[in-house]
Amino acid sequence: MSIKNYFIKDGYQINEKAKTFETEYVGEYWTKERIKTSSDYQYEVYLYAKELLIKNNFKSIMDLGCGPATKAKDLLLPVCNDLTFVDQPNSENIIKQTVPSGKFYGVDLETINLEINKKFDIIICADVIEHIYKPEATIEFIKKHLSNKGYLIISTPERDVLRGKDCISSPHPAHIREWNESEFKKMLTHFGFKVEQQLLMPAKRLSSTELLKRKMLGSFIKKPDWFSCQTAICTYKP
Repeated sequence: MSIKNYFIKDGYQINEKAKTFETEYVGEYWTKERIKTSSDYQYEVYLYAKELLIKNNFKSIMDLGCGPATKAKDLLLPVCNDLTFVDQPNSENIIKQTVPSGKFYGVDLETINLEINKKFDIIICADVIEHIYKPEATIEFIKKHLSNKGYLIISTPERDVLRGKDCISSPHPAHIREWNESEFKKMLTHFGFKVEQQLLMPAKRLSSTELLKRKMLGSFIKKPDWFSCQTAICTYKP
């Protein structure tokens, strides 16, 4: 296990054939169906960001790898009017329709070279890093733009929960690599972040029935394998 494969266990094979996002809008990735379902995935990551923003009286959020910004519209916009979105250029038209008041920067997340000249109270990077072959540029971009008192909320699939401990590659056609909890923490720590907390969240928004069950039974019920969205809450001080 080493930085060579970003602290993932020896023998793990990256998905060389992974299809990443479109860099220009040609309509193949952000289909109507994908936009519609995007509001359900990583829902609790954004809900956590909302609660953290309110608790700390924060004022600004960057959503890095934001997609169509549907969750930002539903959860963040009502409590924050300083929203910045960074993603592949193919998201621009959708975001302008979804959150017209937000600022958008179109970049290639593989080689991101952008200076916004601003630091943010919260940076969200929800299930993005598993799509990137070499995440150093994205990580350095985050470090450059995170406030000294702010938080990075970064999520990615927890491989052991989702695939089992014997998994040595991702079957997902767009995932280059997937980390387990300890590997992910080692990588983030290596790049200078302090991991304040790691949480397992449901990958998709819970139904009202599941929410009621969780409230009634709490920690007595076993989390199903779709609680596979590992979320690290990090700080960074140069």
